[in-house]
Amino acid sequence: MFNILDIKGTDDYLIFFKIIEKDYLQKLVKDGQVYFSLLSTIREMEKKEGKSSIGDKNECLLTKEIYEYIGYEGEYHQIHGPKSGYNAKINCNQCAFCSYAVGLKEFMTEDNQNYYHKMPYSTIENICKDKNGIDNCVMVIFYRDIVDRVLDSLYGRYSYNSGPVIYDDFHYKPQHDINSKKYALECCFHKETKYEYQKEFRIAAINHTNHPIDNIYINVTENDFAIMELKENCDFCCCVKIDAERIEDYNGKEQQKVQFSFSFDFEAIKN
Repeated sequence: MFNILDIKGTDDYLIFFKIIEKDYLQKLVKDGQVYFSLLSTIREMEKKEGKSSIGDKNECLLTKEIYEYIGYEGEYHQIHGPKSGYNAKINCNQCAFCSYAVGLKEFMTEDNQNYYHKMPYSTIENICKDKNGIDNCVMVIFYRDIVDRVLDSLYGRYSYNSGPVIYDDFHYKPQHDINSKKYALECCFHKETKYEYQKEFRIAAINHTNHPIDNIYINVTENDFAIMELKENCDFCCCVKIDAERIEDYNGKEQQKVQFSFSFDFEAIKN
């Protein structure tokens, strides 16, 4: 029978949660505007404004597995490494559309049909901290189809990538040359472990100018998003029930038909 652990790669990322300020809600759910924040602005939020929940001065930091030097008057001086500090950022007008997401393989198991994930109130509070507090925000819930529509809108217009952020304190071996555009995107998906509570899934794109990307619009209907008011001192719970049955296709071969049913609440899970 069907087993969540058999899902390949990140195909188990089916449900997404985005805590958004109420002032911007209609632009997303009614107008279909998908706003990509400039990651250099996220760095400045912590450095200049002292905001450290969304603000992160190390966005797009170069991997710590590579040291950088600069030559001056015949001598080389380390500018990124253990002696000098890890200071090199990859500046390439990277922008990102971010959400909270957990793959089904990370959900807790109740039985072979029912699974759940809890977003702790402390996480909600942290995410809202730089957004003027919980009363100023709402939870927006959407499925993978919305992510696919955003990716389709980027195709042919921007260099982009998508996937979950890895919280490895920047200790990783790059998959691409650090001077390439591909690496400028790759570095967007690594952060410090102190941000692991964000469980962030990103779509990152490189803009042509040093501005956020605000010209991406997707077709939306009233059924594409669920909106929930946040509640003080309450965890957010997502439950999924999985129904699987064996069927035969047109060629008589046996297949599995799988249906996912999601439900949401702000009550703490008792067990």
